[in-house]
Amino acid sequence: LGASRWVMPLEMQRDDLAHLLQKRPPGLQTEVFAYGRMPLAFSARCFTARHYNLPKDDCRFSCIQHPDGLMLKTREHEEFLVLNGTQTQSARVYNLVDTLDDMRSLGVEVVRISPQATHTEDVVAVFDGGLTGAGHDQDNYLDYLGTVDDPAVTAFLTSLGTGSSITGSAWSIDVTVP
Repeated sequence: LGASRWVMPLEMQRDDLAHLLQKRPPGLQTEVFAYGRMPLAFSARCFTARHYNLPKDDCRFSCIQHPDGLMLKTREHEEFLVLNGTQTQSARVYNLVDTLDDMRSLGVEVVRISPQATHTEDVVAVFDGGLTGAGHDQDNYLDYLGTVDDPAVTAFLTSLGTGSSITGSAWSIDVTVP
């Protein structure tokens, strides 16, 4: 049986990935985390339950009140980390939409998108356009914006190109690279 897919560590650099992919065994897929809050740590204790002084065995699913987690800020009021249930995540969103062509040329077969509480379908559409050549990638997604009627969604998609922080959640969508 053996492994069928490996996931590139978030801290790995592009050149190291390229080197590893040159020596990859046939049939072993490569997955790259391409969008969302970076998962940094896990705990056996639910941070959201602890925030509400609830025992972990009777948390009352209090995380439902915070679909994007609890934002932690520095003393200077800058966003620092997000506590999302048992997961510690980056406050800022990791976004590799502008590297899709490069990932494809390296041999990456799967990109992972961490869904957001809002606009996930629009993020998927931008990535899908970049993967299929439909013009929704980082360089051409303004064409896609012309097809969107909702001003809030248009503002959100425009922020993808500016490096703005966008909220995240603790599960993910795999998108196969054609």
